[in-house]
Amino acid sequence: AESVRVISGYGIQLETHRGFQPPLLPIIHFTSTRRFVPSRFIQDVVINEGLSRWNVRYYICIIKDTGRQVTLEVAFEVSRSYPCQAYTECTRIFCPVSQF
Repeated sequence: AESVRVISGYGIQLETHRGFQPPLLPIIHFTSTRRFVPSRFIQDVVINEGLSRWNVRYYICIIKDTGRQVTLEVAFEVSRSYPCQAYTECTRIFCPVSQF
């Protein structure tokens, strides 16, 4: 299971839990990883396209600019069949639309 936790004024925490769920039993977690991206390094939040053989996959990514290098922090794969609430919330907080 993946999650994006937006902490306004501080940054974004990306969290991943790995495990499996046997039939009729609770989920058994093997590992958990967390990555934190401070807001001062967040340049943009995007949904990126990736190709896997003949399939197009979409990933939510954070463009991170530390001043020395620009990197992509890939959060997780998203589905196009429903609106991505994590993307909407991240862009609302960290990438407001500028007024002209």
